[in-house]
Amino acid sequence: MVWACTLCACILQPITFLVRALSFWTPVVTACAIDYAIFGPTALRDAAEASHHGLGNLALAFALVYSRLLISCVVTLISVCLKWLLVGRLRPTPDAPHRWPVLAHFRWRSGRIIHAQLEPALECFRGTSILTYILRALGTRVHRSATIETTQIFDWDLVELGPHAILQEKASISAAHLHLSDIRFERVVVDALVGTGAHASA
Repeated sequence: MVWACTLCACILQPITFLVRALSFWTPVVTACAIDYAIFGPTALRDAAEASHHGLGNLALAFALVYSRLLISCVVTLISVCLKWLLVGRLRPTPDAPHRWPVLAHFRWRSGRIIHAQLEPALECFRGTSILTYILRALGTRVHRSATIETTQIFDWDLVELGPHAILQEKASISAAHLHLSDIRFERVVVDALVGTGAHASA
């Protein structure tokens, strides 16, 4: 498990830094791009004059208001790509022990780190149909009638939400079972109410 955590840190830390830097600079770049599109190449130099007419402030306000949505979309796209690149598709663990336990721990840890980076974006879309599409892109089987008010869904490939599934706020779904020297994955099917703060697993 130590080797898996070290490997995750070496691979995902630079990516995490990139995502955070992107989250910081996206509003600034968006505001500059809008100013450039409205006022031309001299937008920054004439920012004070533009603000006098109210248009500069309007462009900046538009960029700041919609920056979170833009950041959430970009981070979601990056996270989905990282999930399929580093984690792949999880499958239930057979009865025999893992042939490569370090790889199993690496995939599990990578999924948790990706979820941590993705959670603000999931929170932005929580309670909407967009969250359903994001979960499907990550590998989760979600019925169109399922109600999802939580972002705490892990091990996406092994989670199935039926037509009567209702996940209230802060409910948690996980398909992993940790042991001293091994980790096992089992499929989780939810087709009922999971209350606030409750945890469902295989």
